[in-house]
Amino acid sequence: MQAAGRPGLVMLSAALLIMLSFVVKIKGFPGMATFRFLTGAPSVRIGQILCESGMLAFFDRIKRREKALHFIDPRFRENKFKYIAQCAMVVVVMFIVLATLDARKNSAVIAALGASSFIAFTMPHSRVSSPRYLLGGYLIGVITGTLCHFAAAWASGMGNVFIQEWSTTLFGALAVGIVIFIMVITDFEHPPAAGVALGLCINECTISSVSVVVIGIVLLTGIKTVLKRKLLNLL
Repeated sequence: MQAAGRPGLVMLSAALLIMLSFVVKIKGFPGMATFRFLTGAPSVRIGQILCESGMLAFFDRIKRREKALHFIDPRFRENKFKYIAQCAMVVVVMFIVLATLDARKNSAVIAALGASSFIAFTMPHSRVSSPRYLLGGYLIGVITGTLCHFAAAWASGMGNVFIQEWSTTLFGALAVGIVIFIMVITDFEHPPAAGVALGLCINECTISSVSVVVIGIVLLTGIKTVLKRKLLNLL
């Protein structure tokens, strides 16, 4: 049992050390002595496992193609104000949303707005953050989530115990799938909109919650559109 799990432990150690080498910019592939220290396995066996799995060749190609990662974006020094200002805009929008909605009952919807804020203010000039995708995606998400919420409520009112127990789970999953399908065929792709649909389906779906979601995304889109010329793509 222990012998069978040793290759898996070696592979996991190798993967973690390789990831670390990218983050802290360690040059070269981690040495066999390091693996031997962590796993206690013979270096010959470790080399055999890595070679057979293709990990050595795979990460060697990555090392040759990719530049070393930085902890701090080099452009930050030249654009400190824009980095800080754009993140501050997210703080303002999210403060309004959090001050209006009950975070416990609308956590999924709030998380989706947070993700949309990230897209809008870190990639303001990209296709995915244009008003078409922000507003269109949320419109699809709100409508689908609302319909699935009331469908789940109707199903839970039926006499079948199984349906009562699983209605929210079923319609929550359906809401995400339906939103993704509609967005991709209508070209309104905005990933956080799937979270909106799920949140409205499984949590509160009231006039208040729907209004805050709609106002929040309109406010977010409006601020980004008005200030677009002054905003910088941070990614």
